[in-house]
Amino acid sequence: MKKLAVFALAALLVSVSCTLEETIDEITSQGNTYTVSFVLHGGTIAGSTEYGPVKVQHRHTIPKPPDPQKDGYIFSGWTASGSGNIGWDFSNGVTSNMTLEAMWRKKLTATSEKLYLWYDKEISGFIIETYEGKTAKLSIPSTYTSDSGQHGAIKGIAAEAFSNAGLSEITLPETIESIGDRAFAGCTMLKEIRIPSSVSRMGEKVFSGIIIDVYLPWPETSIPAGWSDSWKDGAMMINIKGQNIMAEYSEL
Repeated sequence: MKKLAVFALAALLVSVSCTLEETIDEITSQGNTYTVSFVLHGGTIAGSTEYGPVKVQHRHTIPKPPDPQKDGYIFSGWTASGSGNIGWDFSNGVTSNMTLEAMWRKKLTATSEKLYLWYDKEISGFIIETYEGKTAKLSIPSTYTSDSGQHGAIKGIAAEAFSNAGLSEITLPETIESIGDRAFAGCTMLKEIRIPSSVSRMGEKVFSGIIIDVYLPWPETSIPAGWSDSWKDGAMMINIKGQNIMAEYSEL
């Protein structure tokens, strides 16, 4: 019993010592000011190839810069140098001097309608990143072969990929597995869409700001677990149809 008490006391002293050391470090760091530098890797912000640096106090956050632009590439976020391309969360406080680097993905043109895609190795398929076409009616192909010879199924639609597009009709292939946040937000001319049975993941506020009929391949009670509970949020009105169901969801 005495040995156990000694061990417990020793562990407590170590814990108190570590906590005290961390507290002292935190107190002594309170007045520190850090420099956050930015590397655009060939991109520009407001026409300039340079941005920053920004000064910030200990544990304060920094404002998120405007997204940089780069011909032939899609901006995919900021990462701290040495973090292994993990995206930087701008709600995090800064605790040291650091450099944030722009991450880019090469833009690929899939069709004459200007669908831009990138190949995701994790899913062995292409993701639609954005749409810059002007056509009112669009049918997405099920597969794509890039200029470099990379071939695969089109499996996903990224966040905001079609936001504010002037589409009145869109056909999704049965290869689509995921639809990102706000993918069709602001598509006020789009009055209906049929969701393929292959879609196992659906983001938030997918149809924000529009009135639309959504045809599902199964009853709403059988929606896959990977769908966000807020996929309907933000829509002015959604009529859910298909499989002998008729439901209405409205935020009007």
